[in-house]
Amino acid sequence: MEAEVREIGGHLGRFPPFDRLSEELLEMVAGSVEIAYFRAGSAILEFGEPIHALHYVRSGAVEVYRHNGELYDRLGEGDIFGHFGLLRNGRVRFPAWAIEDTLIYLIPDTVFDRLCAEDENFSDFVELFGSRLKATVEQSARENDLMVTRVRTLLSRLPVTIEESATVEEAEAHDRAPCLFGIAADPRGGGGRGNFSGIRRFIVMADDRHTDRS
Repeated sequence: MEAEVREIGGHLGRFPPFDRLSEELLEMVAGSVEIAYFRAGSAILEFGEPIHALHYVRSGAVEVYRHNGELYDRLGEGDIFGHFGLLRNGRVRFPAWAIEDTLIYLIPDTVFDRLCAEDENFSDFVELFGSRLKATVEQSARENDLMVTRVRTLLSRLPVTIEESATVEEAEAHDRAPCLFGIAADPRGGGGRGNFSGIRRFIVMADDRHTDRS
């Protein structure tokens, strides 16, 4: 039995939100798990029925639907579902069907409630994200906020422009500009030495660094 609990805990610990639980909480969860098997094409949860456990996909694949029949999410190994019903009125909000032969770890609602009360990361995950895909997207958006920030929010004033015939040296003279956009000379294009009539784009940064955008 201990070996089975360790195996369950080891699998849970590979996936969020269980991967950030303390050893004590993870062991408690693993010891509480019941295992259920569902054949492909069978219902796992039906809308409106009472729900008493968080569902964790050990293997297989599950589709989760809105109550109107619209597909909500497709889940695989390490994903959880059923948490929305547990968080609200204890009834299934999103029906779920096995689309492959599927093994499910059932984590009792009492254990789920304890995790929400004692582990902030766990409660945030089930309340805000609900699946690893959504969590990854949200985390990536936070870590790469600069990639999705509109240019106008990055500039404190209007960009500086210069004539197309200006030289690189003249561009650099605008040292107060946050950046300058232009067309750099390409020796192969015969555009002339140091002017902007070639085909390579570049940015002159305020600290005099040149960044090619060929």
